[in-house]
Amino acid sequence: MSELKVISEHACFGGVQGFYAHHSEVCDTEMRFSVFRPPRSRER
Repeated sequence: MSELKVISEHACFGGVQGFYAHHSEVCDTEMRFSVFRPPRSRER
């Protein structure tokens, strides 16, 4: 997998919603995805 690019991160319902991208060699294009990290995820 190529380098992960942070597109943006926003506070959301006490947690963080992050939007990310990376280049896919198989699809030969930029792939985007998002991850919601709830507030309790910081406890670990």
